[in-house]
Amino acid sequence: MALRLWMSNMHAGTVIGKGGGSVKQMREQSGCKVQIAEQVAGEMERLVSITGAASQVTHASELLVDVLEEAARDAAARDAAQQQSGAYDEAAPTEPPSHALKLLLSNNQVGGIIGKKGSTIMQMREESGAMIKVEAAATLTNERVV
Repeated sequence: MALRLWMSNMHAGTVIGKGGGSVKQMREQSGCKVQIAEQVAGEMERLVSITGAASQVTHASELLVDVLEEAARDAAARDAAQQQSGAYDEAAPTEPPSHALKLLLSNNQVGGIIGKKGSTIMQMREESGAMIKVEAAATLTNERVV
């Protein structure tokens, strides 16, 4: 199974970690092949590919989100410390971090996610509480961003 997603350059750097440490740990713990495309000048996102058995890909995805959440918590703690010391003017965020993941799926996969009359995607939204959006199909490609 392969999972491909677009990720901001900043988040991709967070997932890679210092000296590639975070992505290496993710590979070792999940058993997946995790590839992050090189940064392209002028582009704001990079393609991340996770390949392995379904359970491995699920585990790698969870580890990826954990890395992003830990970085968000660390940033919030730094902001709160700066605010307490008077070096920071804005109020610290009180909401938990949220993440936007842009999955790159084939049109067939998107059809399975949407389901008959949108029933599957509505159920996913209700059960997860996530906002799930499917972009319109491009004319020259058989892939879509979800």
